[in-house]
Amino acid sequence: MNLTTNVSINDKNSKKIEDPKPYLRIHSIDFLKGFSVSIIVLIYTADAWLDKDSRVFYGFLCLFLDVFGILIFIFLFSLTVIFWWKKKMGINPDKTIRNEILYRALILIILGMVFNIIFYRNIPFPLNLWTWNILIYMGCAYVICYYAVRLSRGVRWIIGFFIFFITTPIREILIIMKDNSPVFMIIHYIIISPNPEVPFLPYIALCFFSTIFGERILESMLLESKEAYLDVFRTLIIFGFIFILLSIIYGYELVTPNNLDSSDYPQIKLIPIIQNQGIIKIDGVPGFFIRGTAPNLFYGLGISLLLLGAAIYLIDIKKVHNKFIRVFTFLGNRALTVFLIHFIGLLFFLKSISFLIFLPLFFLFIVFLGFIVYIWNKFGKGFGTVEWAMSKLIIKRKFDK
Repeated sequence: MNLTTNVSINDKNSKKIEDPKPYLRIHSIDFLKGFSVSIIVLIYTADAWLDKDSRVFYGFLCLFLDVFGILIFIFLFSLTVIFWWKKKMGINPDKTIRNEILYRALILIILGMVFNIIFYRNIPFPLNLWTWNILIYMGCAYVICYYAVRLSRGVRWIIGFFIFFITTPIREILIIMKDNSPVFMIIHYIIISPNPEVPFLPYIALCFFSTIFGERILESMLLESKEAYLDVFRTLIIFGFIFILLSIIYGYELVTPNNLDSSDYPQIKLIPIIQNQGIIKIDGVPGFFIRGTAPNLFYGLGISLLLLGAAIYLIDIKKVHNKFIRVFTFLGNRALTVFLIHFIGLLFFLKSISFLIFLPLFFLFIVFLGFIVYIWNKFGKGFGTVEWAMSKLIIKRKFDK
């Protein structure tokens, strides 16, 4: 059972429940998690498999599809923490909930550190233990979302926007001072890290924004009415456009490797890849496309809200459940495991295939990953998967009658 996207209907009526069933499930969240992890796999495999003549396609894929991958994935993960937390309220003591949150966070952070040791061997050990990859970010997000949801929504709005506005000046100060001061070097290492895939600033703001929208969705679920779902659909669409507009206003200016350091903004390396192929002449790209910038935070949040609103309308309101949706929903239920095992496939076809061959090969690869996880789940009961590991904390509880 996927605890992150289920919630007990009875939680609104009782604080002491021994059987939290039945559950409502937001299929749209599972679907989008499956979709986003597929985009992540697409980008990683394109980087590993495409030959030199096809690198320009990797550049475009990574630049324009990135927001549909990692940013949506981490937004949905942060958003679903509130469902798990609310589900446990009234069933378990608060201390038990906290311990389970910390356990899940620890599992993800340990996996993230192992991931760093394997893939970032160019960074000397033990410095490579700490880089802001997807797993470490999500582990930290678990804890931050747990405490953020205790704040009022107004305070969370303020903190989210405050992080947005302070991100650029703080990161610029750290970039300038890190080579001149050991203190700033340490702060830069903690906040940005040697390989800032999903750096603390600005993306930690997603923890505050996501809990706001997570609560809004949860309220509509508990009302169990079509009008409530339509209302949350309208809310997501409106705020989605607002955040995209803000991202364009603050990040429309073109950026290049000359005004952004590639060690702090790794995606800036995509611009020379696109330019060197000579297919399309570009001077730079808008800042909101570059992961790690403050405008990219709002751009990713806006896209996430639009897609989530559209998915809720089609899947949870209109009840569209075809094979396409069911496949991505299944992948979403095992998204972390799919993310980790896909790296085995990167060992093949290294820098050796053209873009035309890559597309059908990737399709077969993602189907194969789904099949492996399906067999693993059906016959192995999911033993050894990331989701299995995160559910193994079992604590006996006694309830007052």
